[in-house]
Amino acid sequence: MRFDELLEKKEAKQVQLLKSLLLRGGTSMISSLAKELGISKSSLETYIEDLMWINDTYKKEATLFYDGALVTLELAPSFSLEVIETHLYKDSIKYQIMDYLYHHFEYSTVALTNRIGISESTLFRKIKELNVSLKEFGLTIWQGKLVGEESQIRYFYYCFYWYLDNYAQKEISFKQQSLIDAIERGLGVNFLPENTKRINLWLIISKKRISYASPIYTELKKAIEPYERDTLYLELKSIVLRVLGHYAVEVDEEEAMIHFCFLMSFQAMSQNDFYKYEILRSKFTPVGLVDTFILESLILYYAPLKLSHQLESQVNYYLSRVHYRLYFFRGTIEVLSREYIIETEKDWSGHVIAPLIETLFSSVEGDYEGLSLEHNKTLIDYSKLQYLHIIALIDSQINRTVTIGVKLVLEDVYQDVSTTRLINEINCLNGVRCMKYDASKSFDLVISNKPINHAKAQTYLLSELGTTYDVIHITRLIRDISTNKMTKEINVKKIQL
Repeated sequence: MRFDELLEKKEAKQVQLLKSLLLRGGTSMISSLAKELGISKSSLETYIEDLMWINDTYKKEATLFYDGALVTLELAPSFSLEVIETHLYKDSIKYQIMDYLYHHFEYSTVALTNRIGISESTLFRKIKELNVSLKEFGLTIWQGKLVGEESQIRYFYYCFYWYLDNYAQKEISFKQQSLIDAIERGLGVNFLPENTKRINLWLIISKKRISYASPIYTELKKAIEPYERDTLYLELKSIVLRVLGHYAVEVDEEEAMIHFCFLMSFQAMSQNDFYKYEILRSKFTPVGLVDTFILESLILYYAPLKLSHQLESQVNYYLSRVHYRLYFFRGTIEVLSREYIIETEKDWSGHVIAPLIETLFSSVEGDYEGLSLEHNKTLIDYSKLQYLHIIALIDSQINRTVTIGVKLVLEDVYQDVSTTRLINEINCLNGVRCMKYDASKSFDLVISNKPINHAKAQTYLLSELGTTYDVIHITRLIRDISTNKMTKEINVKKIQL
């Protein structure tokens, strides 16, 4: 699910327009922007005119200009486009419906239409559209209620409010902090500051939902079975029943199950605490098996280069978070543009990561529903982005694989400046080590502006210094060299969970 699914068609296009401007550096020709958005120039001009409220609402913090040819968006250094997006999302009818269902559990048609100020036909149409978006979470709005697994309902509202209500910046009340401290002491772990904010929101949602009369726990109980003897789960179970016992309702064992799912999926523990837990946990649980398999596959892929013990521990920490979330939950709400991240990957990676990610995901099969495209496609796509960043982390810390020599033949001062600039630009790529050319050393690629006699390595001749054309083609060549050097069959049998 994407947040722009909450919007009407017009508002969704307006958000897309603003994001496109941002990705283009803030300025674009009206014709090229219309082509990118797939609408006519006149329609785009109407959208721009309707967005001029930004200038009045945000004064000098955000300004939108249009002179008949160029469209320009200017944001103050302390202002983010996210503010405008959030305003549009929270003003939408679908947001108000979901917010109402969170606070009231169920609705009557008359009460909800009066509250939002819409007709019954509009309400029914919006609920039908919401059900399409909620399907990936295994949820549906039916007979005035949000129906589905209780863990999924809480997970959905966590994703929903974490971004739209900006809980990362909210202060935690004294009462909530005391509750978090009690859980922290009971488990003997330290929660990181951002994770404390996440736990705060989860506990707020849980306190609201705990009084719901008829929760569904069918899938949750099945998923938690392999963890019933897990040391952390048993400790958390005791703490939850004791600490949350002051609520005005009876706290069941399922509450401990739900909290365990969240703490593991969003890795509330620090890396050091997780390492201690990882030593004790069973390696034969679904997530334990996948963690081990994927980590060993990555180690084999990078061999003979070795991951340091610290890096291996860090990678396992991040992988485990991805796998727990895939195991316990379905769906996600996209905040960042997946397509844009994939597109920009080539700007900072020295080799093509996508095929490796696909190989790793396709190597895990069996009854692990979270890794089934049919069951959990959106969250899998999101998890592949996390894999991309985990592998980029390995690339940035492991011994670099592609060595490049730069030999420019120019006037003395200009030669030094141009060589240094080119080396710095290329060294920004992960998995690359670039330096001045030395005939006594071995290189995978030599870059020069003049032919080099007796060069043993592949050579790239610059057409003109500093051109975008050369940078694009050098990057492409580096990725080809690196991919060819590192492409291997991962000779590990597929695992059956």
